[in-house]
Amino acid sequence: MRICSRCKVEKPENDFYINSMSKSGYNHQCKICHKDYMKTYYARRKVLGVTKERAYKRCHGCKEIKQLDAFGKKTQSIDGKNQYCKPCWRAYVYARL
Repeated sequence: MRICSRCKVEKPENDFYINSMSKSGYNHQCKICHKDYMKTYYARRKVLGVTKERAYKRCHGCKEIKQLDAFGKKTQSIDGKNQYCKPCWRAYVYARL
C-alpha cells in the first residue's frame, strides 16, 4: 500500500505507475492523479502556444542563440533538439569521461 502525494489516499501499488528512477520503484502520484495532472499540463502548454516550430534556440552551455541546425537530436525534448549546441555537448560529454 502507498499513499498518493496528490489525493492523499492510500492505494495498492498496482494503482501507481512504475518509475525506475524512484527509490520505491513507483511513481509518487496514483494513475488517476497522474493522468489528471498530464491533461492539465498539456492543456496549459497548448494555451501558452508552446510549439515545436522555432528557427532559433539558446544553448544552455555557451548561452548563445543559434539556429536549430547547431543542436543535436533529442526525442524527449519539446522541439526535438538537445539543450546544448553540438560543440558544448561534446565538451560536456568529454568532461564527464
